[in-house]
Amino acid sequence: MATKMYPHQKLKRERNDGKLVATITTVVAWTLLGCGLMLCLFNLNHFNDRNLGLMAGTGFLVASFFIYTIGTSMHLVQVRKPQGKRARLK
Repeated sequence: MATKMYPHQKLKRERNDGKLVATITTVVAWTLLGCGLMLCLFNLNHFNDRNLGLMAGTGFLVASFFIYTIGTSMHLVQVRKPQGKRARLK
Protein backbone atom coordinates (compact mmCIF):
# COMPACT_ATOMS: atom_id res chain seq x y z
CA MET A 1 0.00 0.00 0.00
CA ALA A 2 1.43 3.36 -1.00
CA THR A 3 1.56 6.29 1.36
CA LYS A 4 0.13 9.50 0.05
CA MET A 5 2.49 12.43 0.32
CA TYR A 6 1.24 15.94 -0.10
CA PRO A 7 3.69 18.75 -0.93
CA HIS A 8 2.54 20.93 1.94
CA GLN A 9 3.46 18.24 4.46
CA LYS A 10 7.13 18.49 3.53
CA LEU A 11 7.32 22.10 4.60
CA LYS A 12 7.31 22.97 8.25
CA ARG A 13 5.38 26.17 8.55
CA GLU A 14 5.43 28.15 11.71
CA ARG A 15 2.44 30.15 12.70
CA ASN A 16 2.87 33.75 11.64
CA ASP A 17 2.07 35.68 14.78
CA GLY A 18 3.58 38.97 13.65
CA LYS A 19 6.83 38.73 15.61
CA LEU A 20 8.97 39.30 12.53
CA VAL A 21 7.01 42.39 11.49
CA ALA A 22 7.10 43.75 15.03
CA THR A 23 10.85 43.19 15.30
CA ILE A 24 11.63 44.83 11.95
CA THR A 25 9.43 47.85 12.60
CA THR A 26 10.87 48.24 16.11
CA VAL A 27 14.42 48.26 14.76
CA VAL A 28 13.48 50.76 12.04
CA ALA A 29 11.66 52.97 14.55
CA TRP A 30 14.59 53.04 16.98
CA THR A 31 17.01 53.77 14.14
CA LEU A 32 14.89 56.69 12.95
CA LEU A 33 14.56 57.94 16.51
CA GLY A 34 18.33 57.96 16.91
CA CYS A 35 18.84 59.74 13.59
CA GLY A 36 16.15 62.25 14.46
CA LEU A 37 17.71 63.00 17.85
CA MET A 38 21.14 63.48 16.31
CA LEU A 39 19.79 65.79 13.61
CA CYS A 40 17.84 67.83 16.14
CA LEU A 41 20.72 68.12 18.60
CA PHE A 42 23.27 69.14 15.98
CA ASN A 43 20.98 71.74 14.39
CA LEU A 44 19.55 73.55 17.40
CA ASN A 45 21.72 76.63 16.91
CA HIS A 46 19.34 78.31 14.42
CA PHE A 47 15.86 77.47 15.67
CA ASN A 48 13.62 78.49 12.76
CA ASP A 49 11.59 76.91 9.98
CA ARG A 50 14.37 77.32 7.39
CA ASN A 51 16.69 75.00 9.30
CA LEU A 52 16.45 71.88 7.14
CA GLY A 53 18.35 69.62 9.56
CA LEU A 54 16.06 70.50 12.43
CA MET A 55 12.93 70.00 10.34
CA ALA A 56 14.20 66.64 9.06
CA GLY A 57 15.07 65.57 12.60
CA THR A 58 11.59 66.46 13.79
CA GLY A 59 10.13 64.49 10.90
CA PHE A 60 12.26 61.48 11.82
CA LEU A 61 11.07 61.69 15.44
CA VAL A 62 7.41 61.77 14.40
CA ALA A 63 7.91 59.01 11.82
CA SER A 64 9.60 56.75 14.36
CA PHE A 65 6.60 57.06 16.68
CA PHE A 66 4.15 56.18 13.90
CA ILE A 67 6.22 53.26 12.61
CA TYR A 68 6.53 51.82 16.11
CA THR A 69 2.79 52.22 16.68
CA ILE A 70 1.90 50.56 13.38
CA GLY A 71 4.28 47.64 13.99
CA THR A 72 2.96 47.06 17.50
CA SER A 73 -0.67 47.20 16.39
CA MET A 74 0.00 44.74 13.52
CA HIS A 75 1.61 42.37 16.00
CA LEU A 76 -1.36 42.61 18.37
CA VAL A 77 -3.85 42.00 15.56
CA GLN A 78 -1.94 38.92 14.38
CA VAL A 79 -1.74 37.51 17.91
CA ARG A 80 -5.44 38.02 18.63
CA LYS A 81 -6.72 36.75 15.27
CA PRO A 82 -6.50 33.00 16.10
CA GLN A 83 -7.94 33.61 19.58
CA GLY A 84 -11.01 35.23 18.07
CA LYS A 85 -11.66 32.28 15.75
CA ARG A 86 -11.37 29.76 18.58
CA ALA A 87 -13.66 31.78 20.80
CA ARG A 88 -16.38 31.85 18.13
CA LEU A 89 -16.14 28.09 17.54
CA LYS A 90 -16.73 27.17 21.18
